[in-house]
Amino acid sequence: FTHGSTVTSYDLKYAHSTVQTPPTNWTSKTIQAGDISKPFTVSGLSTEQTIIFTATAVNGIGSSPASSPYSMKSDANGATAPGKVGAVSASNITSDSVLLKWPSTEDHGAMILRYVISINDTRTVEADGHSTNVTVTGLTRGTYYKFAIRAVNSRGQGEASDPISVKTLDLCSADPPSRPTVQAAFADGISIRWYPPTNPSCTLGITGYRVVWADGTGVACT
Repeated sequence: FTHGSTVTSYDLKYAHSTVQTPPTNWTSKTIQAGDISKPFTVSGLSTEQTIIFTATAVNGIGSSPASSPYSMKSDANGATAPGKVGAVSASNITSDSVLLKWPSTEDHGAMILRYVISINDTRTVEADGHSTNVTVTGLTRGTYYKFAIRAVNSRGQGEASDPISVKTLDLCSADPPSRPTVQAAFADGISIRWYPPTNPSCTLGITGYRVVWADGTGVACT
């Protein structure tokens, strides 16, 4: 969010670090907003050296809070493509999305940059190399999908996981009916009428209606 003032630059900070030695001496680099898509190179690293990055956005008002730290590690000597991704599991299945999880993958000496998720061998989505889960969205309800995942590092792609088959739920939210109208009034109640949805986006049959009083104190079902 720009909070009403256009971002003009980003302050990138990075430092060498290990698990035993948190970063203390940070190096700063200002990157203009128009240059954020250009590669930024940290040179002079030794093998298997960890670098921690943080960034803040700058506009005419001031600087944002710093981002969460992001770590990267230089390659080891003799590094190769990653190992095969282990067993993939599926959960949180809805009519249009699914959560996929997998175990950490052997990087073979070069940190995993990203995971590539194949969907029915026709399209892919990606997850960050630090992650071991992704929610795939934009799926069609009541449809079978085949997912397979590969890890990618600077040396190439690893072997794909064994594929997993998932069927999305055959569910959809009911479309709203017409606006209700009063047909008759009585001493102790009223009769109202409405019509089913016109050109509904959900093709499942309607099983009932719930009528709620305007103040929310009463409910009638039909």
